[in-house]
Amino acid sequence: YLTGESYGGKYLPAFSYALLKHNEKVGEKVFNLEATLIGDPYAQPITQRTSMHILPSALNVLDQSNMAQIDALDRKCEEIPSVNLEEGEDVCASIMDYIENVSGNVYPYDQRIFAYDWDTYEQITIDYFTISGRVQKIYEEIHVAESTKTPVFEMGSSAVDAAFTMDNLINYTNVYEDLLAMGLHLLVYAGEMDAQDGPKTIEPWIRKMDFEGKKNFWEQSRQVYYLDVPAPDGTPKVGGYFRQHGNLSYLTVPKAGHFVPNNNYDCSFQFFTDYIRSDANGLACHADDCSVVAERCEAMNNCNSNGACQANGQCKC
Repeated sequence: YLTGESYGGKYLPAFSYALLKHNEKVGEKVFNLEATLIGDPYAQPITQRTSMHILPSALNVLDQSNMAQIDALDRKCEEIPSVNLEEGEDVCASIMDYIENVSGNVYPYDQRIFAYDWDTYEQITIDYFTISGRVQKIYEEIHVAESTKTPVFEMGSSAVDAAFTMDNLINYTNVYEDLLAMGLHLLVYAGEMDAQDGPKTIEPWIRKMDFEGKKNFWEQSRQVYYLDVPAPDGTPKVGGYFRQHGNLSYLTVPKAGHFVPNNNYDCSFQFFTDYIRSDANGLACHADDCSVVAERCEAMNNCNSNGACQANGQCKC
């Protein structure tokens, strides 16, 4: 299994594709890749960067008075790849810069908090990997004890950023399509409160992808992803909302921003174990029923006797 998030939404599919193509080339399953799980992926940069205002607008972080500026910045982002790809990352990032500037620095990766709220958590992570008493043991466990890099750990690398400058705005969604066509099981998950790479920025390109079963995937009724742990009242705990058909699963996670495992551990642990402990390689329902079709039909008065309510929750005359 390959797992990762964010910019990993580019290189994880590329790695997966390379492994599968190698298996094809040598005629045997050298790499036993069962599935790739990608969180809040940065896969279609222009679509995602020009959709970053959607969640802040819904949460009233932005209002109508900000839309003229957002439109102008979006237009610059859309045009820059054909003008100067090297400057593209900064131009498109200026959209979120504006949102931060007019909101008192609401945190792009989690719209529930501000930058100063996240700084505290970030420093804990830095300290853990740099000055804690277990540093050497940690490095050994993640196989970097012999690293010649100085420092061994850093939250971000300017050298890596520079190396990926020309890659930043390139669209990788075709690789997702290739992987699905090759039969690889693929989970795309996203934290609902992530304004940069969350559901409101990634779903537009997921809907545009071509893959076998696309019509059934989007016409089905979305399900509630109940976890195998109880909520405080004893009912099944809600881990999110999902669609699943064939070898593609798409899960949106509540109470989470960009860093889903950090914000919603129970859900993260559940979907990972769903994959590694099941031959189906997909999300499982951990309640008596995860479907909401009955509720959707009831809300339409069961079609008022003018037709039948279908399995996707829609009336058909």
